[in-house]
Amino acid sequence: MIKTNDRKTQTAQGAMDQLDAAMRSMDVTQWQCLVSRITNPTTARIIVDFLDSDPKAKLQYAGIYVRACETVQLSRIRYAKAKRWGERFARLMSWLSAGTSKARPHQATNVEMSARNSSGQQSQTWPVLNIN
Repeated sequence: MIKTNDRKTQTAQGAMDQLDAAMRSMDVTQWQCLVSRITNPTTARIIVDFLDSDPKAKLQYAGIYVRACETVQLSRIRYAKAKRWGERFARLMSWLSAGTSKARPHQATNVEMSARNSSGQQSQTWPVLNIN
């Protein structure tokens, strides 16, 4: 009876060892997949968050952690620069549109003035546009 239990225990242990080996190989495959996409800021942020929650894994995968942190930081810098340029562009467009809206009434007044005859009345002619 003892030998039967030992066989079942050995069989169960062998199955657990095989399962453990399969799980470890899956983990390696998954890590390889994640590391191949480490230049993606979203993937890098996920890796950093995961490794921050597990100090043992953080030490084990220190190179991956540093690379992911670098990607996250570069992404923040790119975002800040793009935001700054967007704000500058918005100010420029605002300035141009404000300058254009101020110039329009002045130009309309000049056209109206040129369309009047010497007696001060509006004439029946089309205004001439000067295109330079």
